[in-house]
Amino acid sequence: PPPYPRTISSTKMKASRTAEKTKEHKKSKEREKTKEKSGNEFLDLWVSNNYYITEDVFPFSSICSKIVNHKEIQLSPLQNAVNTVRNKNEEIESIVSEYSNADSNVNISPLSMVLKGVIDAAVNGGIAKYQEAFFNSEYLESNLEDKNLIQELNALLHQEIRILGEAMEVHGRLCPADLRAMHESLEGRFKLNSS
Repeated sequence: PPPYPRTISSTKMKASRTAEKTKEHKKSKEREKTKEKSGNEFLDLWVSNNYYITEDVFPFSSICSKIVNHKEIQLSPLQNAVNTVRNKNEEIESIVSEYSNADSNVNISPLSMVLKGVIDAAVNGGIAKYQEAFFNSEYLESNLEDKNLIQELNALLHQEIRILGEAMEVHGRLCPADLRAMHESLEGRFKLNSS
């Protein structure tokens, strides 16, 4: 075996390479729609996505490029939740795909970080906070027009649990002895959160 573990290319590194040679750029900004806080950050998280098309292809040698088109799209907290969970599911599926056929000498740090960030989401509360925000009777009754988005979010959260289960199996198979305690902790947290 090599003197150091092999590393599988990061999904984010691959994504940044695909952003090269482009005229399309996106900038997202969180914004407050109301001054009153609901107590659940997911209900307060409005996002403004700005899309720009430049005259020149990036990267290029000039300091600036003329913007030839601009579009702004406002996302409600529920729309943002759907996009966030969908993107996270795609990220997890991608990294599981990278590691599913790997041998035991591979460095699993990127996989471990993704799992820890989703399963042990003490920072933002994870799935429980989404349920608290969007699946309570008060929200459902006062937002009847959001029925389809709520169903989509529910399906995405169920998909996330399935994908995380697959990711935990791959992680368990590749996990070296020195990370076994962390894996078991994640496994316990996953079972608690997914029941």
